[in-house]
Amino acid sequence: MAPRRHSFPFSCGVLGLISFVCGAWVVDCYGKNFENWSSTIPPGRFHAVAVIAGGDTRNALRRAMQVRNDLREGGIETMKVSGRWKNTTQAMSEICSPSAPQAVDGMVVVQYDYVVLYDCKTSKAAFEMQGSSEADLKPITNHLIRYIKRPPGSYPR
Repeated sequence: MAPRRHSFPFSCGVLGLISFVCGAWVVDCYGKNFENWSSTIPPGRFHAVAVIAGGDTRNALRRAMQVRNDLREGGIETMKVSGRWKNTTQAMSEICSPSAPQAVDGMVVVQYDYVVLYDCKTSKAAFEMQGSSEADLKPITNHLIRYIKRPPGSYPR
């Protein structure tokens, strides 16, 4: 008798159940969407965040500005920072430095359909989400706001 093979939706359902129980990440099995929350970075850490573009094109800068405005409208204090960096590590070292002109707790990097919030204290990703290429950044930004404002002990649903 041949071994039974599970269908893709069944595997995704099991994976989703495990994800929900562990509270570490959420996956959309029918698209390329994913959301990842750090379980080690405590709620209430991010009072002010800097938002930067993940590229230097006009579209990348516009998308970063859109996310910054949406975060501000959602009640998150955002700082506008200007500069050119070779990579994320260099950007974090300048933006999160104690001698930086504006004190921030985190740095949000906005790419086409991908947003990452880095924690300045640990230099690790606290939140990341990849959306589908057809979607705008508003749903991703709403998830980021929910992550930043989450109550203690809460995980994604």
